[in-house]
Amino acid sequence: MIEIIRLCIMKPVHKNKSLKLLSICLLLLLFSCKSKFDQHYDIPDNIKGNIYEQLQANADYSEFVAMLQKTNYDQVLKLNKQYTVFAPKNGSFSSVDLNDIEKLKQLIAMHIVYSPIYQSAMDSNYVKTVNNKYLNISTLNGKRFVNGIKLGGFELKAANGVIYGIEGPILPLQNLYEVIASNPDYSLFKGYINQANGRVFDKANSTKIGVDSLARPIYDSIFVNQNYYLSSALINDESRLSTVFIPTNTLVKKLISTTLLASVGNDPSKITHADSINFYTNLFKHVVVSGKAYTSAQLAGIPSLRSVLGTSYVVNASQFQKVDQQASNGIYYELKDITAPEFLFQKSYKITARNVDTLNLVTLEGTTISSRATPVSGTYAAQVMKLNFVKVGNAASFKIPKVAPGYYNVVLNVAIDANSGLFNVAYNNQVFNAVEINASDMQPLVKQNMLIGKIRVLAFGDVQLRFICTGSSTRTAGKFELNMDQIVLSPIIAP
Repeated sequence: MIEIIRLCIMKPVHKNKSLKLLSICLLLLLFSCKSKFDQHYDIPDNIKGNIYEQLQANADYSEFVAMLQKTNYDQVLKLNKQYTVFAPKNGSFSSVDLNDIEKLKQLIAMHIVYSPIYQSAMDSNYVKTVNNKYLNISTLNGKRFVNGIKLGGFELKAANGVIYGIEGPILPLQNLYEVIASNPDYSLFKGYINQANGRVFDKANSTKIGVDSLARPIYDSIFVNQNYYLSSALINDESRLSTVFIPTNTLVKKLISTTLLASVGNDPSKITHADSINFYTNLFKHVVVSGKAYTSAQLAGIPSLRSVLGTSYVVNASQFQKVDQQASNGIYYELKDITAPEFLFQKSYKITARNVDTLNLVTLEGTTISSRATPVSGTYAAQVMKLNFVKVGNAASFKIPKVAPGYYNVVLNVAIDANSGLFNVAYNNQVFNAVEINASDMQPLVKQNMLIGKIRVLAFGDVQLRFICTGSSTRTAGKFELNMDQIVLSPIIAP
């Protein structure tokens, strides 16, 4: 071939003859390479024909072929695209209603996967079908299964993909939300999800029609319905794998009747609607792990998982009532018990100044606390508490009753007037922070939340906080004053 090309290029001839000779050379080059080109790129004889043609030629799959025709998936499998088909043998569909075309389409679609998956590369994983459901490919004792159904032992290559025989039909699965919604034992879970619906402003699809007097945009507003729980937990999203540890109604009621009730001093009348919503929200987000479907074998080596709430779900196999339950978008476990996280039953606690008597006792929402502060005439007004510590070493104590175990931020709602001092803040007689409160650091006429620090409450009971005056601010020498509206314990996730 090289010699032919050399002769075509180098042999001096008449111009017209040169063109003819060059054309002959190119034709010789093309035909001399064709056999090797065909050898490399032609489809071998044993995989000629598309997936549908291969199935049609095998009498063992005539029922599956008939269903492909009835649902028009035969046309899909003739396309010049790549697929994997899991084909059940004749007799596998004896209980299928062939007249319900929509259900039949869903069923047949469960057997067709985008892209070819060959056994040499078939690891345990999830693959998406043409109707956006997921199939779980698993391996046990060297044998492979699809959604728990054993592969039948052959791998047939076709021009547009690969076919596997399987020992039974792959039935459509519910997604994780549908699993919860359809089981009466999960009705408390379902009820919470369904009440989380709301309307939200859809800025992207709303038209801006002007501005108001403050130059803020005015929209011809469009609102859309959104479920606040599902938008974060995503358990109804077919494209998102998740693992869910489902608490049954019995377990939820047990949690309510124990820890939640204890957090309000075992007085059911003190459980507010906000308390209940906080409980359900924290519980039902805590049991969802998004991004991966974990089998029990995988969980055996994992002490904890990060939930969609951002908390650590502690894996305890002894608490599972059912394991490795398949959904179309993940795996779920039914719980008979749960290691309840501390934050689950916490509330925000607030104490607010009401009045002061002649013994310098300040009554805060029914709880009397002692104070060594010296009141200044007329300084206690409405709900605002103003304390004048007079000198270094004086202290004020505040008791917050019946606090549940957990981690909390200690927050002061501080008024700007007359704040000037340095303070150590103690919990259980242990100083956990030193703070400076100075009016010049604050915005005029605005009450502000000031983070004092974090505490951990180990047992249910009263929390006492003590503010000990250690000096005056460098900008307000000689003044030792604290002016605040509220002290708040706000629950946080364990650091």
